Amino acid sequence: MSGSVPAIWASATVGDICDPVAKTGPDKSKLTFKYVDLSSIDRATGKIAGATTVEMSAAPSRAKQVLKSGDVLFSNVRVYLENIAQVSPDLEGEIGSTAFCVLRPTGGINARYLYHYVSSRKFVLAVNALQRGNSPPSVQDSDVREQILPVAPTNEQHRIVSKIDELFSRIDGGEQALERVAKLVERYRQSVLKAAVTGELTRDWREARKRAGEPMESGAALLARILKARRAAWERAEIAKLKAKGKTPTDDRWKQKYQEPAPPNTTDLPELPEGWVWAGIDQVLQPTGDAMKTGPFGSLLKKHEHVSDGIPVLGIENVKARRFISGSNIHITLVKAAELVGYRVVPGDVLISRSGTVGDVCVVPEEIGDARISTNLMKMTLAQDGLLPDFFACQIYGSPTVLDRINAMCKGSTRSFLNQAILRAIAFALPPIREQQEAMRKIVSSEEDAESLVRDMHDGVRRATALRQSILKAAFCGQLVPQDPNDEPASKLLERIAAERANTAPPQRKRTRKTT
Repeated sequence: MSGSVPAIWASATVGDICDPVAKTGPDKSKLTFKYVDLSSIDRATGKIAGATTVEMSAAPSRAKQVLKSGDVLFSNVRVYLENIAQVSPDLEGEIGSTAFCVLRPTGGINARYLYHYVSSRKFVLAVNALQRGNSPPSVQDSDVREQILPVAPTNEQHRIVSKIDELFSRIDGGEQALERVAKLVERYRQSVLKAAVTGELTRDWREARKRAGEPMESGAALLARILKARRAAWERAEIAKLKAKGKTPTDDRWKQKYQEPAPPNTTDLPELPEGWVWAGIDQVLQPTGDAMKTGPFGSLLKKHEHVSDGIPVLGIENVKARRFISGSNIHITLVKAAELVGYRVVPGDVLISRSGTVGDVCVVPEEIGDARISTNLMKMTLAQDGLLPDFFACQIYGSPTVLDRINAMCKGSTRSFLNQAILRAIAFALPPIREQQEAMRKIVSSEEDAESLVRDMHDGVRRATALRQSILKAAFCGQLVPQDPNDEPASKLLERIAAERANTAPPQRKRTRKTT
């Protein structure tokens, strides 16, 4: 070979060092068989994790390749997804999809050596460049089998594989530790939210204010102020209606039409911290008719009214774990947006997913612009200087009381749905404004710490991926383990493989001329 690898090595095509694979399909005498297709591969581990049991009568048309233990499966479809795995002993004799190029190393070739080489970035990129078509892009078996690979002496292959597996095992251990930390970070986030919405997070702050004798509006006083402002807004609106009709009230009987928002049912609810109070959703909403709105149903917004550009229509994909995700797949014209003005969202509105990812919640950001909601979302506009939108979102996402009620009440016959009636049946905690602000300050601080940990974990994963590729690069350049001059040169191994293949090749049939 060239000077880039040891002199004792050689080069060959993948096909040179692999035996043919029978494509006879499953044994028809069996009632069932295990089937390995692309979905069976766990790309994170490089293992077959989901072979399915298939009845012979329902055998897929691609179920053709008879597998053997040690076979290397390399996906010919969407090569960049790296669906690569090695067949385990329990799948001996089972069936693989023709979407794989099945590589069966011949004698003298370590199967793990071959697996690691075809898993390398260099090999994947080389084959990926040969893809054809786009539905989906794919390569042929010959594209894979014609690739050149460096062949080490058999004994050195074993040493290389042993070293790679040892080093990868250490990396795996590090990644597993990162996964454990990721779960701990998520648990930490949830515990902070729970502590915030139950008052535990601000206990010390609350007690310090009390000891200092600082005056602070209680949750009950805050609720009373919200309700008073709500009634005053209603009365102003009623007076305006009467004046528009040319009427002037002569007494206060018209005020009796006002309907006070119903308080929540607090039976069996936990005790709240001092200064907090339970409130119903209608009590803390802005006093307008569209303060809580479910997105337009199909009759109001039909698929043919979607356009490629225009006013965005927000969906559940925009609402993820208290975060607003920018972008939209659906847009409508200005004319249609005017028809749906009641479904407009403004900064500070709370969005809740009502189907699919039920209960995901976020607050609409300042930079939202003009937008509408889809039928899978609800929006709420909370009363100003009352229950803070972010603190309300934390309750939807982190309050055991709220979550238990949502989970118990939003189960549908086929899938879960959240609706306005369910939200009206839930009691929400209303702390003093200053305490809500302090809780959010602590939440933001804790999430900054959590995000820093997450960034470090992502960096760790990237470093682990890069380290794996560096190890593979060193391995197949002959730099990972020392060479042994007593090893049989790889050129001798390849000569023997070629000779054995020639000896076992079926004889060519001679053509005979037809006589006339």
